[in-house]
Amino acid sequence: MAVCGSNIDKPLTLDMVEQMTYLNAFVKESMRVMPPVIIVTYKTMKPFPISEDYTVSVNSMVIPSFFNSLHNSSVYAESEEL
Repeated sequence: MAVCGSNIDKPLTLDMVEQMTYLNAFVKESMRVMPPVIIVTYKTMKPFPISEDYTVSVNSMVIPSFFNSLHNSSVYAESEEL
């Protein structure tokens, strides 16, 4: 009610949603737990070192894992709690 005031028929805008603290947090957490895109592929344009022992060669397909970064407990304190 605070966002749209007394006019509950007022069209919802992105600015209004951003003011809804809990809804905004819920949407962000939902996107973290179940991202709409789970695979993004990249083609290397030049040699790409990923460790001291291994370099990805040119024209290789690289598929990074989003799961590791989105469930990192050092970033998200309760990364596995739902």
